[in-house]
Amino acid sequence: MFQEQQTNLHTTSLLRFPVFIEKKNYSGAHPKLLSDPSLRECALLSLEQELGILSQALIIPLGKTVEGMLRLLVSEGKLDDQRCLWGFPHPSGANGHRFKQFASHQEDMTKTLQDHLWNG
Repeated sequence: MFQEQQTNLHTTSLLRFPVFIEKKNYSGAHPKLLSDPSLRECALLSLEQELGILSQALIIPLGKTVEGMLRLLVSEGKLDDQRCLWGFPHPSGANGHRFKQFASHQEDMTKTLQDHLWNG
């Protein structure tokens, strides 16, 4: 996916532009993205526009914050829940539970992938 098939991959971020909180680069932790109205609104607007363009794409949220934002869009009826590969862990080495998280969600993720490939 990251080499031969890279034309099939589109990456993005919830916040596509630099964000500074108290003159420091925003790490995504404080304040929490979903609980800060201005950050949440900025991320939602950007994400909705981008997902509208990629209307048939399978979405792989990397981490709990991204998954939370996508679940918000699903709850508002703005995103089809079946387009998301729920439970995929953030691949960062700082996420010490990533292998356990992957293993615990692997069966559901495999089914989602099969359904998306069959129906997509």
